[in-house]
Amino acid sequence: MIFESTITEFVENGINIENFKNNKVKVTGTITEFKSTIELILHNSNSIKIEN
Repeated sequence: MIFESTITEFVENGINIENFKNNKVKVTGTITEFKSTIELILHNSNSIKIEN
């Protein structure tokens, strides 16, 4: 899950989240449970990187 405030940070840093589509990525975040569903919450734009 990427909150609106984190998406805003992506935009402010010139990062287009569509660039991650269909790529292998490395993520760092917090795993939580919400309404019986597991979520990985990304806290900032440094939380996701494209892997080579």
